[in-house]
Amino acid sequence: MNLKLYVFTGLLCCFGTIEAQNDSDQYRNILGDWKGLDKLAVGGLAINGFHLLIHADTFNISGWNSEGVMYMNKTFTGSREFPSSFDYKISGDSLFMRITFSAAGYKVGDVFKFGYLLNKNQLALTRDGLRYRFKRIN
Repeated sequence: MNLKLYVFTGLLCCFGTIEAQNDSDQYRNILGDWKGLDKLAVGGLAINGFHLLIHADTFNISGWNSEGVMYMNKTFTGSREFPSSFDYKISGDSLFMRITFSAAGYKVGDVFKFGYLLNKNQLALTRDGLRYRFKRIN
């Protein structure tokens, strides 16, 4: 009887740990630079890519994280044209972006919500029934 309780407790601990790792894995896997395979329209403007970072002092699984930068195009020197900075959070299967600065004309405080599906090196964002694909830039 004690062996069953021990095994059950061990399994419960393992699955609890796996669940916690999955929450932080969502952030680890989505971090980086993403280039659009399709033009994403955000607030009437076409976005060609974005970059997601996590600053160690602001990381929060359930809240807003800093920072992300979206842009319309990248120049041959790597500069971003019409960049907009945003804080972001992941909740369930949704990615939220809250504008903190914009050279593209977004209002500070605007929040955009996307459904997302992430696999190895491709990210799909959905909004208003449309799907936009992004590939990871190394």
